[in-house]
Amino acid sequence: MSLNDVTFDRTIGGLGRVSPSEDHVSGMLFYEQDTSGEEEISSIEELSPKFTPYSNSGESNAKNILYYHVSEFFRMNPSGKLFVKYVASGDRSTDYSEIKELQFKSGRKLRQLGVYDPEIDLGETDPGSHTQIAWPSLQSLTKTLNTEEHAPLSMMIQGKFTGTLSQLSDLSGKESRYISVLIGESATGQASAIKTNLKDNNLPVGCLGTALGTLSKALVHENIAWVQKFNIAGGEYDVPGFINGDRYDEVTKSDLDDLNTNRYIFAIKHTGDPGTYFNDSHTATKAVDDYAYIENNRTIDKAIRNIRTSLLPQLNSPLRVDREGYLFPDTVKYFENLVKKTLDQMRNDGELSDYAIGIDPYQRVLETSELVISTRLVPRGIARSIDVKIGFATNAE
Repeated sequence: MSLNDVTFDRTIGGLGRVSPSEDHVSGMLFYEQDTSGEEEISSIEELSPKFTPYSNSGESNAKNILYYHVSEFFRMNPSGKLFVKYVASGDRSTDYSEIKELQFKSGRKLRQLGVYDPEIDLGETDPGSHTQIAWPSLQSLTKTLNTEEHAPLSMMIQGKFTGTLSQLSDLSGKESRYISVLIGESATGQASAIKTNLKDNNLPVGCLGTALGTLSKALVHENIAWVQKFNIAGGEYDVPGFINGDRYDEVTKSDLDDLNTNRYIFAIKHTGDPGTYFNDSHTATKAVDDYAYIENNRTIDKAIRNIRTSLLPQLNSPLRVDREGYLFPDTVKYFENLVKKTLDQMRNDGELSDYAIGIDPYQRVLETSELVISTRLVPRGIARSIDVKIGFATNAE
C-alpha cells in the first residue's frame, strides 16, 4: 500500500481540440499507362523511378505526363498528400470502379480527385462514344461515394480536345455538381516540351496536377482563382494555353467569356499582374445551383464528414423522452451541442459565415426510432466581380 498523498490523474479531451485536418489529402488516377499500380506519396521524390521527367530530347510519353502532373501537384502544394493509381490500357474497367478502389485504398480520406483519361474526348457527341457513356458512370459513382459510402470528394476531369474552343459544349446541363472539367494547359515549360514531342498525339497534357495541387492547398471555402493567394506561374504557365494547342493570348475575349459561361476551368492572365491564375472553380452544373462551385461542395462535404464523426457514437443509443413521448430538453441540448462543436470549429476557422441547428422536441422518436436534426449553413461569399463606381465631381462631399 502506497503512502498517503495528493495525486493527479490527467484527463483527456477537456479542451475539445479536433484532429488535424485532412482537407489536403488528394488522389490522382491515370488511365492509358504502360503498367498498373498504386502509390501513396508525400513528395515527388517518393514517386516510383519508372516515372521520369521529360528530358527535353527525344520522344515524350505517358510516363512523362504522369510525372509532370505529380510534380505540378507538389509544386503547388509541397505539404500535400497524394494517392496515385495508374491503369494500363487493357486493365481499365468500363464503369470507373478504379475511383472507388482508390478512395477505399486511402481509407476514404480523399477530399479531391483528379482523373486523367485520354479516352474522354470533349468534342465527341456520339451517344455511343466512351465520352458520352462516361458521364453517367462518373455521375453515379460520385453520387454513391457522397451519399452511400460517406466518402464525399470533388472530382476534376482531364480529357482531350483537338477542335476549336468555340465547339466545346455547355456543361451546365450535365447537372454534375461533384465534377469539374479542365481545359487549361501551360504553353511554356515542361508541358509545352512534352506536348511538342509526344509519341502518341492522342494523349493530352493539360493542367490536372496544377489544378489539383492548388485545390488541395486551398481551404475548403476558398476559390482556386483567388488572385492574392493562388498564382500558378513559375516556369510553367508563364504563358497559359489550352489543351487543343491554342495560346491564351490568341483567344478572343468573347470566346474566353463563352468558355467561362460554359463552366470550364482554365488558366488566365489579369491586366496589370504578371501572374497566371485559374478563371474560376466551376462544377458541371447550372450557375444557379447551390453547388455550382467547388468551394460550395468542399465546405458542405467537410461539415457532413465532421458532423457524422460527432454523431456516429450515438447511433442506436437510448433517447430520453417525457411521459408524453417527447424528447427531454437535455436530450435535445446534448445532440445540439455535438453538432455545434463541429460547426463552431468551422466558423472559427473562417470556413463558414454562420450556421443554425434545429431539433424538434415534439418528434415521435418512440414511433419512428429516428432523430431528425436540421442544420443550415451560411457559406462564405466570393468576390467573383468587383464593381467600382467612379467619376468626377465638383467636391468630395
